[in-house]
Amino acid sequence: MAWMMDEYKKYKCKKWWNMAVIVDLEKCTGCGTCEEGCPVEAIKVESDKAVVDAETCIDCGTCIDECPEKAVTEGA
Repeated sequence: MAWMMDEYKKYKCKKWWNMAVIVDLEKCTGCGTCEEGCPVEAIKVESDKAVVDAETCIDCGTCIDECPEKAVTEGA
């Protein structure tokens, strides 16, 4: 099972289907809940706002579920 995640990450990072999440900066309070919940450390809080590294994001949706302000949504 672990090899499947490694393959997923490898191809995901090539950007041919990366749909990284979007952070609504108006709603984001910089609480860090999304950063703590991200299994691949694709989110960092900088200047009190969450910033997503699209190359690292695996579109798992954990941050969407974790955000208390509903500031994180699925990418397009």
